[in-house]
Amino acid sequence: MQTVILCGGNSSRFWPLGQDKHKSFSKICGKTLLEYTIDSASKITKDIIIVKRPDFNEKAIDFEKYRKKEIHISFAEQKNPGGMGNALLCAKKQINDDFFLVFPNHFACDTLMKKMLDNKDVLLGKKTTTPQLYGIFEFKNNKPKKIVEKPAKGKEPSDTRIVGLYHLSKEFLNILDNQKPSEYNFEEALNILLESNKVEVKIIKEELNSIKYPFHLLAIKNSIFDSFLKPGISKSAKIAKSAIIGKNVYIGKNTILMEGAIVKNNVYVGDNCVIGNHSVVRDYTNVEDDVVVGAHSEIKNSVIYSGTSIHRSYIGDSVIGQNCRFGAGCITSNRLFRKQGIRPQIQCFIEAKKKHINTGITSLGIICGDDIDVGTNVNFMPGVLIESNARVMPNSMVKENIKR
Repeated sequence: MQTVILCGGNSSRFWPLGQDKHKSFSKICGKTLLEYTIDSASKITKDIIIVKRPDFNEKAIDFEKYRKKEIHISFAEQKNPGGMGNALLCAKKQINDDFFLVFPNHFACDTLMKKMLDNKDVLLGKKTTTPQLYGIFEFKNNKPKKIVEKPAKGKEPSDTRIVGLYHLSKEFLNILDNQKPSEYNFEEALNILLESNKVEVKIIKEELNSIKYPFHLLAIKNSIFDSFLKPGISKSAKIAKSAIIGKNVYIGKNTILMEGAIVKNNVYVGDNCVIGNHSVVRDYTNVEDDVVVGAHSEIKNSVIYSGTSIHRSYIGDSVIGQNCRFGAGCITSNRLFRKQGIRPQIQCFIEAKKKHINTGITSLGIICGDDIDVGTNVNFMPGVLIESNARVMPNSMVKENIKR
């Protein structure tokens, strides 16, 4: 039995993150999403195939640690993005048995994989109140007959959507290989497989974390914190006597908390960071290595990647890439005005789709790529995305995405 993890594709919907690396290399608590998924999947199978895109940086992850645990990891390359079916077929020659197919954000996939061990060709289903957004099972005599993609309202064949984790037989690859190359040939092959009446659907209550869009990283972060964050303060950290540290907090090596700094509950701060005088870091914030949070700043429910410095600013519900510089007085607005007493959900303009989409959340600041310079006294409106290497001039009001 094997596990195939799909890390191909160009992550275009993940813009402005993932411009030079696959989204599975996003880090939370000092560890990539891909590593969490490998750790989870290897509890079920020790033979793992990673389908990678050409710029996949194998040196960015210590794969030797898995070999020492007798976990065999091999790679198949998807040279050009061609959809999920194409990615899977890139690994066809290496698949020699029935296999699990997972995505690199399935960081707790072992629990669901256990439920699928009894049989080959097992799919997962979950009840939904919005079938128009998903692939929906059509059943006949309680047997799954086909999957209808995003059915029109009133024409839903059931209220059960397919969940993106699969246990498939090797024979499925032959069905897939016989389909014409297309973005949806995987789904077409699944429908042919369903016609055999040999497929089992297991209904689950658990939710798999999605990471299509960059704002999904905030929800992924919270789930990882709840499952994996181990509190502790490194011996080499320098903590001022007047600093305050809450519950479930990790402070990394050589990190400095200056006088009056507050690190509240559920926070990860990596190595070699500085949390300045009277700054507040709170509410599920993830700070990677070598970050400087300047005096009198506040960071809330955000991801701050390595090498970034923030000078006397407010960053809320945001993702900030590597090596960014924020001048003093920068504010990320993260909520919209109330309508009839209710906060509206925030929309983002997704460059890959050339349209605004509803994020489904009411608190969202900004999403920044890497190496961005932001001048002093800049205000950002909710849901703004900023491309890597962009420059934001002082005293700006930013309402729309910035492309360099």
